[in-house]
Amino acid sequence: MKEFRVRPNNEFLHTASWQEIYALTDHWRSDLKFYSDELTFLDHLIGKYFIWLIKKESVSEVQLLVQHLSDMNKHQKVLNEKLKKHLGDLQLLMENAFHQEEDWFRKEHVQLENELAEHLKQFRDLKKKIFTITEHVLESDKLLHLLHD
Repeated sequence: MKEFRVRPNNEFLHTASWQEIYALTDHWRSDLKFYSDELTFLDHLIGKYFIWLIKKESVSEVQLLVQHLSDMNKHQKVLNEKLKKHLGDLQLLMENAFHQEEDWFRKEHVQLENELAEHLKQFRDLKKKIFTITEHVLESDKLLHLLHD
């Protein structure tokens, strides 16, 4: 299975400066914004073709995709809030360098990274499913136009 981690290497978290960790975390936030835009696009894609997708053989599959998309949007908002808090905590850590908080922060960082990696994996799976069913609908629609012309 493909690894979805975005950390440069296994030792990075233990050897990186707070500024490097901040840059990486800010990169995650930027990526999450991009995925949010993609989720909006996928939502519009399903909305635009939803009437066509509602065929007897596709109804339950489309309903599951719509629900999964909604869940993905909610989870992404939660992740975004966690990232904001994490960046704030990191900024405070950089300003005050509380050594007693470093281990806790690094553990939280790994947990957040794992959560983001899993979210990205689920996002890619959902995107593939949506594109596949949309492509199927568009192909069947093209066939109908050819038959009726």
